[in-house]
Amino acid sequence: LALLLHLLEHPAPPPRIGPRATLRALALAKLYQLHALRIWWAAIQPELQGAALLARRILERTRTKTFSYERFALRDVLRSGWKGLTDPRAVEGALAELEARGWICREGGAWTPNPRLWEVPHAC
Repeated sequence: LALLLHLLEHPAPPPRIGPRATLRALALAKLYQLHALRIWWAAIQPELQGAALLARRILERTRTKTFSYERFALRDVLRSGWKGLTDPRAVEGALAELEARGWICREGGAWTPNPRLWEVPHAC
């Protein structure tokens, strides 16, 4: 990549690749890596994507006919039909991830959010 960038700036190439072309190549490689990770994030760790989607619903204090952020079961999330939260295994993974991070806790067959969630701002 550095060589290609160097050749774009210097059609008649000097004997070596300069530091400017190398630094630009490194910056582009990092940018490409970020884009690739964003594209493949769902395939790499679907439970994290599901957890982020469900966390957003909890933080927004979402209520629907089938879901209430205050107390919900796995089937409540599934019946809501939210994109990314329709597969039972994905929802179970999302719930497990949120529980491991202290966002929700299990009470019998239902889940309740940690009340401290709304005390601090989140980048969800």
